[in-house]
Amino acid sequence: MLRDFCVASRMGLGSLLTTFMFISGCAGAGGDYYGDISTASHYEDTASIFGLLWNIGKYHAYSVPKADRAKHEQCVYFSLDTLFIGEKCDWYSENGATYGSVQVVAHRQQGAGTCTTLYNGVFHKGKWATWQDTACRDGDSQWTFVER
Repeated sequence: MLRDFCVASRMGLGSLLTTFMFISGCAGAGGDYYGDISTASHYEDTASIFGLLWNIGKYHAYSVPKADRAKHEQCVYFSLDTLFIGEKCDWYSENGATYGSVQVVAHRQQGAGTCTTLYNGVFHKGKWATWQDTACRDGDSQWTFVER
């Protein structure tokens, strides 16, 4: 009896988690390059459903607000379009609690176009998230980001 309850509970929890992840994925499909940015780190081992739920909660607890992600994205495209190697774009949230920067570190020719490498940093809730992006374009076309 107890075993049947445990199996039914896991199946129910698994169905609920699958539904949650499906809904979250659809809600995030808005066309923003970065989607979500989180400064969470040191995730738990995901050998259990509880570790997975803990990691999801932690990721969302340290997610950068949408308005600040938009500021970062504006800084990225400004950097790609106008800055030289070594220059950077800084941005700050309205309340100053979240801020970030984008620095141009390299330009290189690729075919008929050019590629630019950027270093990104975002500070939110007392933690930093840092990463590198590379974007390329041919002539006057849109920037296309290389997979990370």
